[in-house]
Amino acid sequence: MADDNNQSSAFGRFQSRQAGGEQASAEKPKRATEPPIFNPKDLTQVAGIVGRLKDWIGGACLHPNPKFDVGAALAIVGNLMSQRVAAPEHGSTHLYAVAIGGSASGKQLRLDAVKEAFTAIGASDRLGPDDFRSSVGVINQLKRHSCFCAPIDEYGGMLQRICNKGAGGYEQDIINVLQKLWGLNWAFFNTPVAAREKSKKIFAPAFTIFGVSVPELFFGSIRSKQITSGLLNRHLIFRGDDEAETRERVEGAWKLPLELGKELKAFYKPRFSFDEIMKTPIDEIKPPDEQEDQDDEPFDPEITMPWGNDGAKQVWVELIKEVRKERDELRRNLFARVPEQTIRIASIIAFGRYSPTVGQLDMELARAWTLESGEELHKGILKYGADAQDFPGLCQKIESFMPPDGSRISRRDINRKCRHLLNDPRELDRALGFLVQAEVIRVDNLASGPKGGAPSAGYALWKGFVS
Repeated sequence: MADDNNQSSAFGRFQSRQAGGEQASAEKPKRATEPPIFNPKDLTQVAGIVGRLKDWIGGACLHPNPKFDVGAALAIVGNLMSQRVAAPEHGSTHLYAVAIGGSASGKQLRLDAVKEAFTAIGASDRLGPDDFRSSVGVINQLKRHSCFCAPIDEYGGMLQRICNKGAGGYEQDIINVLQKLWGLNWAFFNTPVAAREKSKKIFAPAFTIFGVSVPELFFGSIRSKQITSGLLNRHLIFRGDDEAETRERVEGAWKLPLELGKELKAFYKPRFSFDEIMKTPIDEIKPPDEQEDQDDEPFDPEITMPWGNDGAKQVWVELIKEVRKERDELRRNLFARVPEQTIRIASIIAFGRYSPTVGQLDMELARAWTLESGEELHKGILKYGADAQDFPGLCQKIESFMPPDGSRISRRDINRKCRHLLNDPRELDRALGFLVQAEVIRVDNLASGPKGGAPSAGYALWKGFVS
């Protein structure tokens, strides 16, 4: 197999085109391959343009949260590579990346940075909507732009809406579309057919998500069927610091630096260049609505990245074995996509450091990120996502809110913790009554104050109760 430092002719041609013309494939690439970085103690150290983007995003934000920055940088570069670069095993590079952290941990500014990066290099056509209300909306966006990145604020709120048992058919169908789009690698997606809508064949659609959310809302929105069906394990979680400090930003830090913009722009290639449009005969130009209904023609990747060495591929092989050996059903479901996610991240990092192949250190760094993501999924589901929209899950959630030392929690605090979990406020009264009768919790009201008034309602665990 090719060594990580050798330059393939395909990669050389890519570099030459970016320099301004087709040159001999044997010509030395404009940029030398940068060495990989893998520091197990600090996964936010990343080589190449992903690392440089991460540093800029971090400097542009008020709250330092480097894991958020890595997630945003991977989403940007992975999307720009989409429909151009094939990862090993003929894979894709679009991601569903989610930055999760507490309120005021700096999530919004990462969304702003993603938008700034695409806009500054003239790739605003790659920016998708901030939200989707129905599967029809997703499909229509794909018909207009088959490769785009959606920066979504309060992504957990969107998931809560589409995963809710009371959601409409078109809302729930977003889940089905998201699952299909993530797994398509250089293949056709056939859009649904309707009475007044014919199906369109879209080749190699690349829908990237960079979402942000608080943990309670993101994990609390997930129900068991979204775990077993594979929606959740298609997401990469970048868990930030909930209490990141606030700092001052240098004036203009939120603008993409000129040199970084020039470098990033080399990764972007519009679907149709201006020259190609100008060469199209006038009588062949279709109206916009007809263009959206035209089937795509299949195409080959401009660049196919092979494994750099046997060790790189072995990381992937061993991950598959580990997932298959997992006996815990929840963990097996949550970690099922780790091998493929690892290839995607490793390919983005490797290509971003101008390597024509995916090396072992790229894979080891990517593996560490995907395994950390899997662990965050597992912890989050156990803490927040016990199908709380169903009655048994709601009871379990209320029990988890009780202080383990038997001290009191007010009814008002329980109401606040359950605000994202209830379809009907009466469900909370029913669950509290059931837990009291089952002697899991007990009523612990505070007496009225010296000025009178109603007692303050509250609850506590029964002494000695163990779940």
